[in-house]
Amino acid sequence: MMMGFLGCIGALKEVKCMLGIYFTLLVFLLASQITVAVLIYTQRKSIEKQLSIVVKQLIEKYHNMDAMHQSLEDSWDFIQLQFSCCGWNNSREWMKNPHVRRNESGGSISYSFPCSCHKSFPENATDFNITQQTGFCLASTNPLTKNLKSCKNNVFAWMKDNIISIMIVCIGISFVELFAMTLSMLLCRNIDPDYDKLIRFQ
Repeated sequence: MMMGFLGCIGALKEVKCMLGIYFTLLVFLLASQITVAVLIYTQRKSIEKQLSIVVKQLIEKYHNMDAMHQSLEDSWDFIQLQFSCCGWNNSREWMKNPHVRRNESGGSISYSFPCSCHKSFPENATDFNITQQTGFCLASTNPLTKNLKSCKNNVFAWMKDNIISIMIVCIGISFVELFAMTLSMLLCRNIDPDYDKLIRFQ
């Protein structure tokens, strides 16, 4: 929004200073995007390892985080629902969460599990009760011991299948930024240097 404001006001009011700042910010933005892309490609193994550590910590602390980290839990629930998966490497990772446990009540036994995992269950596994208010559901048998789909494989498979689309979008954004940089530089060079447009703001 700040960059758009600088570009629009700089072009409408013909203020060289604003156009120059707009151009500089676009250069830094494009350079940072290229840097991030190169780092992701060259350090993908290290990034994958760090991502695995972060997700495991999120799973272990799920529903024990403060309000500031609620968005992380919501994002992880979305991933598990969207990709029909449970856990990063396997569903047993959830067993380290203190809320996932064996429950005994009135002579019956039930097992708690994260509700967002239910889409990864086999089609014939319907014996569970959803309790969305807590983020955990109950089942008569422990579904996390089953061979459920892992999110790691599904996420990377999706990225591999959609890498061309992702590249096209990134390249398209880069061309838009290059066009905006060129346009701002042309406007900046064609503004009369002897006329102080800042007087219009006084």
